Amino acid sequence: GCLERSKAIIDNLKEHKSLFQPYMGINLCLANFQYIGEHKPETIANDTFIPVDSQVPLDVPFEIETDKNYSDIRIPMFVEEERIFGGFSDFLVELSGKTILAKPQTYTKAGPYNLILS
Repeated sequence: GCLERSKAIIDNLKEHKSLFQPYMGINLCLANFQYIGEHKPETIANDTFIPVDSQVPLDVPFEIETDKNYSDIRIPMFVEEERIFGGFSDFLVELSGKTILAKPQTYTKAGPYNLILS
């Protein structure tokens, strides 16, 4: 069932295993991952700049910090059968894994992490 699949996914994350190479939008932008724990998410309304630990949609206000390495990426928002990609959106990422200073209207707080899930 669902619980067994979730446990299998978590076990694979802990062991740094995947069924395919994860990537960030295009196959030339491979993603690395590590298990960071389980956290209960909370949606937060916001009106200030905060450090964001995920990608930031390009339509969200952000500040460029000189000690960080940024890139924009285009990511498909869904995949249909036969690997048909669609609903592409553009995001800002910090390539070394540092936070991005951004001002989302809402964000998800999961443990110590501020995430924009869009």
